[in-house]
Amino acid sequence: MTQTTKILENPFDSTKVMKRDFFLFPLSFFLLFGAAVLLQLVLGLYYGATNREVPMIKYEEFGGIAQDVSSLSLLFIFYLMHRRYLIPIAKERIRRAFKLWYLIIGGGIVVFTLNAGIGYLMEHVLHLDNTQNQAMIEAMFEHQWLWPFLFISIVVLAPIVEELLYRNVIIHELGKKIGNVLATLLSIILFAGIHMMYAPSIYEALPYVMMGTVFSIVYLMSRKNLAVAILLHAFNNAIGFILMLFS
Repeated sequence: MTQTTKILENPFDSTKVMKRDFFLFPLSFFLLFGAAVLLQLVLGLYYGATNREVPMIKYEEFGGIAQDVSSLSLLFIFYLMHRRYLIPIAKERIRRAFKLWYLIIGGGIVVFTLNAGIGYLMEHVLHLDNTQNQAMIEAMFEHQWLWPFLFISIVVLAPIVEELLYRNVIIHELGKKIGNVLATLLSIILFAGIHMMYAPSIYEALPYVMMGTVFSIVYLMSRKNLAVAILLHAFNNAIGFILMLFS
C-alpha cells in the first residue's frame, strides 16, 4: 500500500466532522464513575466481610488505579471505533513527531518556565500554596507502592487521553465547524476546568490555562499532529513526576 493510499484512507483528514468521537467525553466520565463505584464495591465487600469500615486512605491508594482502568478502557474503545486505520496513522504521526523534537523540547521549556513564574505569583501574591488537583496527586505519592501506577497514569495515560479529547476532538474535529480559534479557546477552557473541579479558588486555573494554551499552540504549529501534543504533555508530566519523587 502506498503512502498516497494511506492518506486517502485517513478519515481524520476529511472535512467531515468525526461525530462519534464526541461520545468520548460523556464516556470518559461514565467510565471514571463506573471505576470508582466498582472500587467502592470491592473495598466495601472486602472490609464488610470482617465488619470493618473502609479507611479513607484506601480510597486514596486505589483511586489512582481506578483512574488508570477507566483511561485504558476509554482508549480501547477509541481503538475499536477506528481499528481499521488507527495503527498505521498513529505510526506515521509518531514518525513525524520525532522530526519535530524542537517543538516538544521548546514547549516543555516554556511550560516549565511559565509554571515557575505562576507558582511564584500564586504563592507570594495570591497566597495560594498549591492547587487542589496538585494536592490530591501529592497525597497519592505518599504511598510508595502506588508510584508505578502513578507513573503510568501521569506520564503515559493522562497525556494520551487528555490530548485525544481536548486537542483532537475539540480543536481538530469541532474546529472543522467553528474554526480553529474558537475551538482552541474552548479546548483551553475545558482543559483547565477538568483540572480544577474541586478548586476553592478560580486562580487555581492559571497553571492549567497556561499549559492548555502551550499544548494547543504547539499542536497547531505541528499541523495538528496529535503525537507531538502527547509527547509534549508526557514530557511536561515526566518532569513533574520526577520532581515529585525527589521533593
